Amino acid sequence: MRLFVNRVALLLSISLAAVSANTAMAKGKAAKAKHLEAAAEVVEICQRYMPNTEATKAAFRKEGYAVAEATSSHQLFKANGWNVVVQLQNGGGGNQICAIRVANMTPDQAVILAQPWVQKAKARQQNNVWDEAAAVWRGKIGPDEVAIVVYKKLKSPKIRGSAVKLDFKME
Repeated sequence: MRLFVNRVALLLSISLAAVSANTAMAKGKAAKAKHLEAAAEVVEICQRYMPNTEATKAAFRKEGYAVAEATSSHQLFKANGWNVVVQLQNGGGGNQICAIRVANMTPDQAVILAQPWVQKAKARQQNNVWDEAAAVWRGKIGPDEVAIVVYKKLKSPKIRGSAVKLDFKME
């Protein structure tokens, strides 16, 4: 029930962000509500199962996400065509990463999308962010230190827009 309530609150916040970004949406420069809803589900799955990437992958497959690309260190899952892309990665130094890209997502929408992770980690916003980041938080989930990053804009051949990343530094 708690996850359902959290999802409803998150979706309301994202909807309000979408309304406030009405001008950007009219120009086609903000994420669509259906893609943000799919991304909110991804946030919930990553929050529930990460840093266990195998359990997270199984949850994505169970929810109907398709593996789009894979290497030995990462997998890309996609939903709604290439409008919602999730990257699970075994990063260097023992990091486990769940990153979400949504087509045309604005940094403001991405900040709202990241809030469940920020709350769970009791994370504190960092002031020393780099140019590509709109916001960075650091906290802990269980015994693991985490960084939560909102990227202003990522460009790839398949999807453009902001992204959120949950990065576990494994102990």
